[in-house]
Amino acid sequence: MKYEYNFNSPTTFFEHINDAFFELDQDWNFTYFNRAAEKLLDKKRDELLAHNIWESFPEAVGSTFYTKYHDAIEQQKEVLFEEYYPPLDTWFFVKAYPTQSKGLWVFFSNINPLKEAELRLKESELNFRSLFEKMTPGVVYQDKDLKITDANPAAEQILGLSFDEMQGRSSKDPRWKAMDENSKELPSEMHSSVQAIRTGKPITDFYMQIFNPLLNEHRWLLVDSIPQFKESEAKPFQVFSVFRDITDRQRALADREEMMHIITHDLRSPVRSALALFNMIQEKMSSVNHNVQEEMLHLEKSLQRAVQLSEDYVQSINLEKEDGSRQRTLMPLSQLIHDIAYVHEPLVKSEGLEWKLEFRDIEQFSLQLDVPRIKQVFENLISNAIKFTEPPGYIRFSAYQEKDHVVLEVADSGKGIAYKDQARIFSKFWQPDGRRGAGLGLYIVKKVIDAHRGKIVLHSMPGEGSTFNIRLPKTDG
Repeated sequence: MKYEYNFNSPTTFFEHINDAFFELDQDWNFTYFNRAAEKLLDKKRDELLAHNIWESFPEAVGSTFYTKYHDAIEQQKEVLFEEYYPPLDTWFFVKAYPTQSKGLWVFFSNINPLKEAELRLKESELNFRSLFEKMTPGVVYQDKDLKITDANPAAEQILGLSFDEMQGRSSKDPRWKAMDENSKELPSEMHSSVQAIRTGKPITDFYMQIFNPLLNEHRWLLVDSIPQFKESEAKPFQVFSVFRDITDRQRALADREEMMHIITHDLRSPVRSALALFNMIQEKMSSVNHNVQEEMLHLEKSLQRAVQLSEDYVQSINLEKEDGSRQRTLMPLSQLIHDIAYVHEPLVKSEGLEWKLEFRDIEQFSLQLDVPRIKQVFENLISNAIKFTEPPGYIRFSAYQEKDHVVLEVADSGKGIAYKDQARIFSKFWQPDGRRGAGLGLYIVKKVIDAHRGKIVLHSMPGEGSTFNIRLPKTDG
């Protein structure tokens, strides 16, 4: 008797799934067979419906398929397994579920590509281990508890420890004597591997210093920490860190930076003298023709730019050397807002932009501030906003309180900042593509805010403007 299947029944759903699927009754006869199964098993459904599976596929008797399907029905449990079927030269991944009618639902798929990949992976393991042992950068593996589980010889040399000495040691072990890029103690929670495990995101280009007991000195490392995940798990099960010893490079940079500091410091005096002389000449040339006046204007801007660059560089060096001991003044927040608005509102309007000043509930608060530097923060932010905002855009300066902090914001409707650049916007000597400058302005801004125990965060959408959000601890006054 030919088996008739009703294609208007709900089981037509199985025609549209990606997996191959068939249904068996309690006598092991096929009751349904979708098109994907036809293709994968190279059998037409008309050949199989109402026929016994073990008679139709006699090679499967006694195999894992036979055992697992019987387990599923006899124990009334789902089974999942992988198995190779020689007649079709195919590896299958199978999920089988017992039905209420004592039959079986079977979903399966061809995993030949996966098995081939596994074979290639196994074949490459020896090559990988050889590379791991011979590669120049240090490599360390840590488990989810941040204990070291593996390290290559380069890591042993860079860290000054044998693998036996470092195995099981955690990133939080004080014996690392870790320091940050400013040679200050690096909290254990800020280690790149700790951050990678905590956030589940790669931490790259991380500068730190580690004590090498063999050399009896700290060594500079540039570290990339990459979390690794098991399938279907949201949290990493381990992290591996790749690092290079860049001590010689950092020492050379420090020497060059010191030299640049001396040169820049010495440069400021003649440039300022040239600017003063220029102003005297300009006063005496008030009657000279327009072309010369225009050239003089360009010269003035160049001199002013040279002064600003030298000032920025010297200030960046000073900020790095200071320990936060500069004198602070208790300043009413309302006075700070007034001073900033008084200076910058005319500048914004002169560029054809709208000036927006928004504040609320700030009258009763005062802040302990290094006033000249905090004003420079807003001079830098507002100047940048003007530079990258076209008329008829706007610059908005806002202030309000939020719990234990005062929030100050500079927002614009300008070009915005590309997503790829936002993570590095506060880095020293770095500028987005196509922008000119020394790359110190926003670096100085962040250093000043950090010195005030505050935080600055950028929110930007390319083409829709940027907002710099600053939080400073408030003082009741």
